[in-house]
Amino acid sequence: MEKIMWGEDFSVGVRDLDEQHKRIVAVVNTLIGMIDTKVESEVISDTLTKMTQYASDHFKAEEQYMLDYGYPEYLSQKKTAPGIQEKNR
Repeated sequence: MEKIMWGEDFSVGVRDLDEQHKRIVAVVNTLIGMIDTKVESEVISDTLTKMTQYASDHFKAEEQYMLDYGYPEYLSQKKTAPGIQEKNR
């Protein structure tokens, strides 16, 4: 499986959120790298746990940005991915 290469087309135009997205891509790439190597299941489990927590924190931050800046598509976005935060708590 090929790793994800960050591109400016992924950018949402908010530096903090873009940095968080880059970190998520980096963790996903770490997981992709684990596919072809012998990695202990505990390492994979720890990485997935960190990813889940980081994603949950990121979604909270992203939602707060949308609310703070009056993002016009907030309600539509909320309907597109309902319950993501609740599932990760």
